[in-house]
Amino acid sequence: MTGVKPKLTPLAAAGLALTMTLATVFHLMRGEYGLVPANLALGGVAAFVAVGRWNFRPTAAATLITPHLLKSLAVLAMMALLVFAPTWYTMTHAQF
Repeated sequence: MTGVKPKLTPLAAAGLALTMTLATVFHLMRGEYGLVPANLALGGVAAFVAVGRWNFRPTAAATLITPHLLKSLAVLAMMALLVFAPTWYTMTHAQF
């Protein structure tokens, strides 16, 4: 998103595609056929991104300047809020 290390995008997408392929095999072995379409869809999208960023539309690396660094930190902060805020709210406001 920030363009600082664009070579990591196809590697991350390829890793996610491999993970989804292995998850599909796992669910098939356990007989959980309802979960297979979601794994195949996510794996297909990840494979599409990996191939596209590796071969067809690679992005050039951007220099690490203050606006890019601030944008990266903002993305990390939003990810942390999206992950931890719902858990914190549930744990502090739930009636057990």
